[in-house]
Amino acid sequence: MMKIGRSLPPASVSCCWQDLWHGMAGACAPDRALRARIDEIRREFDVPYVFPISSGTAALTLTLTALASLSDRTEVVMPAYTCFSLPAAVVHAGLRPVLCDIVDSTFDFDPTQLPRVVGSGARNNAAASGSSIS
Repeated sequence: MMKIGRSLPPASVSCCWQDLWHGMAGACAPDRALRARIDEIRREFDVPYVFPISSGTAALTLTLTALASLSDRTEVVMPAYTCFSLPAAVVHAGLRPVLCDIVDSTFDFDPTQLPRVVGSGARNNAAASGSSIS
């Protein structure tokens, strides 16, 4: 008989005392730890500015909000079959999602439907690939 209830998948990460020490130091001085990560990312990508964002959905919302400020178009074309976070980011940015059917075998936009949907004056296409947004 199977027990019904909450269960977590087994997962583990090897962790040494040095990792625990750095975690505790970051918890005690979060501003310093955040500045160190920002500087690390800035050096790694050789960019002048880094803005840490809490999630991909938040990053997409900020990007769409910035794009919306550049145009009066308010629609974003997206796959009809997608995760919740994609249309949520579009709506949160003050834009309107426009759904386009997909091809079952590729999960890509249906090429017979896309011209009709894009012709409606939509601003952007948001393509979803697997579990990521591209």
